Amino acid sequence: ATGTIEFVQAEMTKQGEWCKSFQGVDSVMHLQAWNPYPEATWEDCRLSMDITNNAIAAAQQNGVRRFIYASSNHVFGRYWREGATLSESKKPITAETLPNPGTRFRVPSYDCDATPYAAAKLAGECALRTATANTPGFSG
Repeated sequence: ATGTIEFVQAEMTKQGEWCKSFQGVDSVMHLQAWNPYPEATWEDCRLSMDITNNAIAAAQQNGVRRFIYASSNHVFGRYWREGATLSESKKPITAETLPNPGTRFRVPSYDCDATPYAAAKLAGECALRTATANTPGFSG
């Protein structure tokens, strides 16, 4: 398949002119978070949720077929803190594992709670799941 890729940068916390950029588009790749770093605040979380919900709504309104959403391993962060791994030897995380946000981000001389960032990503997953279930021809 051939086509074009267009990068659109916009203020997406509210619906606006940027929504028109979704017209005639087959697929949208949504990588955005208001603050994409572990130290995001709950206000950053709210803004990220607004942006994701607006992007999904714009895609639905403009007949976009595919919505590709970048989530985060932080959605499963509390499992990592409890010793989970991707191996079969200890508490494996699989496609059926329920989300469990709660990551502590630690590096020398820095420690923060990444739960707000994870919560925004999890809310995006849920919003997209609902949108795809309720919009014929829309996949995520």
